[in-house]
Amino acid sequence: MTPRRPWWPALFVLVVVAAAVAYYRAVWGDVAALVAALDHCKELYCDFTRQYYPTGRDVLTTGQPSNGYFYSSFFALLLAPFGRVTLGTAVALWSLVQLLGIALLLLPAIDFYRASPRAYALYVVLLTFSMPLLHNLKWGQVSALVTGCAFAALFLYRHGRITAAAVVLGFGVAIKYYVVVVAFYFLLRRDWRFLFVLAAAVALFWLVIPTAVLGPEGNWQFYVTVRDRVAHAVTTWMPEDINAQYLPSVVGRWLGTAAGRGVWRWLGYGLFLSLIHISEPTRPY
Repeated sequence: MTPRRPWWPALFVLVVVAAAVAYYRAVWGDVAALVAALDHCKELYCDFTRQYYPTGRDVLTTGQPSNGYFYSSFFALLLAPFGRVTLGTAVALWSLVQLLGIALLLLPAIDFYRASPRAYALYVVLLTFSMPLLHNLKWGQVSALVTGCAFAALFLYRHGRITAAAVVLGFGVAIKYYVVVVAFYFLLRRDWRFLFVLAAAVALFWLVIPTAVLGPEGNWQFYVTVRDRVAHAVTTWMPEDINAQYLPSVVGRWLGTAAGRGVWRWLGYGLFLSLIHISEPTRPY
């Protein structure tokens, strides 16, 4: 059997990315036009420039997040170095974070390639042209990074790096909480070692470090502010926002009514649990 050439996967990624850039350029012309065509904000990296950057700039002095910031105090502290430089420099540095998130999202492609080059090729194409990834880049969101942390945790776990996998997942959870759903996978496996390290990592990143920097009262007040802002958003604009991908919100937009949100909420939970139940856990190599 002729050995597979190691340069082929990297070359394929470059070709697909070039094709995506050429397509978007042909349809929209430039970045500004593409950004304006996606959603209601006409500025590139809206979330970063309007929420992340101001929070990073002010968190060590005021101890409070900027208006519209709904994330953890740990993530706010991670943003502090970006707030120490000019906005233009911070945007350039944040672009590197975006590239890191994309690189982590490509990790499953490595295992796909080992199993089937066709599966690898399909995954790369779908990822490159996926709307969620394009949306993440338009807003300068952190979702690609935290989803990449979940992918990296599963990749490390499959390769026997259990402690590292738990720490990486804990890092992602401490930024954006929803990725903790990945822990159900390890709960089904009854991998108590992984879950213990995960809990310790989340406690360190989400609680211990922010408390040490902001103080117990400061960290508490930070979360009080975030809680109040999230509660206001949930009862006003958030459920109807086009970017709300919560199942009751999506169905409500489809049907043109907010009725039955409770039913759709529990249906979503049931769908998630059923998918977890039927999934076949993969043992580490």
